[in-house]
Amino acid sequence: MKRTQKSFWISLAVGLLPVLAVWYFNASSGRSLAHLLCDCFFVAGVLVAGSGGLLFVRNQGMFDLMSFGVMMVLHIHWPWTAPRTAEQGKETFAAYRERKREERRSPAGVLWAGAVYLALSVLMLVLSRLG
Repeated sequence: MKRTQKSFWISLAVGLLPVLAVWYFNASSGRSLAHLLCDCFFVAGVLVAGSGGLLFVRNQGMFDLMSFGVMMVLHIHWPWTAPRTAEQGKETFAAYRERKREERRSPAGVLWAGAVYLALSVLMLVLSRLG
């Protein structure tokens, strides 16, 4: 199984947690089944798609400077967090950014899972308006 497919299925499974939580807390609200499912899928879709959006922004390098700065502060103030070798301790920001760029994976699976949940939400919204 490809990495994107695995990410998609894991994201769908994780998205079931908010679906179940919203269902549990709103089951006795007296709303129709389609309305309740619309709420459940919408919350899951926003959470999963929002996570995918943050992963996309991270992959573009938006948080690199902040994470490099926090890492340097930790190494200075807490010596036990320092790198084990001298070469690791002298890494420049450019080298750090390039290393992180090579380690990153595509957020496509997470974004697709969020899109599926949002599509299910729209479908349930249409069904709740019809019935």
